[in-house]
Amino acid sequence: RWVTDENIDTTGVWGSTLSRLEALDGLVANLEGCISDRGERWPEKTYYFRAPPAFAVPALEAAGASFVSLANNHILDYREQGLRDTKTHLADAGIAHAGAGTDREAALEPTMFEAGDVRVAAFGLTDQSAAFASTDEDPGTAYATLDPGRPGTRALVEDVLDSVE
Repeated sequence: RWVTDENIDTTGVWGSTLSRLEALDGLVANLEGCISDRGERWPEKTYYFRAPPAFAVPALEAAGASFVSLANNHILDYREQGLRDTKTHLADAGIAHAGAGTDREAALEPTMFEAGDVRVAAFGLTDQSAAFASTDEDPGTAYATLDPGRPGTRALVEDVLDSVE
């Protein structure tokens, strides 16, 4: 475990890669867990990933994170509370994010960010943990069967891309 009372260096987690990360025009990452110190664990999982906000947000900022995907099998490890906290902390830090939301529409909503002089549209999809899938009424991930040859996958990606202004 990297974060302890004795080790709260928010840049140290990046080690020798930090200078390379800082030199990038933009950094895209998968946020494999939630940023929260609240929430109840999702039942019957083997691994739970959660990062304290006081560490995770400055660490992402230090690396220059431009966008993080929330579409993964750990964003709901601490249920809806963990997801809400994560989205709030990222928004407050100005870090673009997509791939999970309060319902299916919000989970599929793309976002925009700057990478150098380029404006980038991004969204997140996952085919992991169907139990975390958002619905029309429930929060969760932008879950889909990801097979580029499958017409439904292509149509979903095209619909999301068409929604970008």
